[in-house]
Amino acid sequence: MYETPEIATTGIDPDLLALMTQTIVVENIVANPGVNGTVVLDGYGRHAVGSDGTSDGTVQYGTPITIKCRLEYQMKVVPGPDGRDRFSSGRAYLAGFYPNITTEARVTVPNQTQLALKHPVLMFIENNFDENGLVGYNTTLHFE
Repeated sequence: MYETPEIATTGIDPDLLALMTQTIVVENIVANPGVNGTVVLDGYGRHAVGSDGTSDGTVQYGTPITIKCRLEYQMKVVPGPDGRDRFSSGRAYLAGFYPNITTEARVTVPNQTQLALKHPVLMFIENNFDENGLVGYNTTLHFE
């Protein structure tokens, strides 16, 4: 299922929109109706939700949404114990404005084979607005 609000893509340059040919699946957290008052956190201080989307805590993953996007990856070299470590970071430029996506959302890159890149951890979410700061037109997901 491909869901991009028609009104949200009207502010994106048509040439840039034409480059958004990849897809990403986002599952935001929603309230867990079966639990009252118990907050279970993972080791990073985020809501703990199992890979199956369910949780013993106050939230679980909601309905997955497939969004057209443009993925960019960047390999960074950072000094480690052996003097050289590498890690990848990237961005997903979404074809639309999605202000409700949080850093606790589960993201899946469907065509990715490496597990770390298939389910990246969202580090920062950037919601972009027009020059007046009134109309949102694009969301960018930054991940490691």
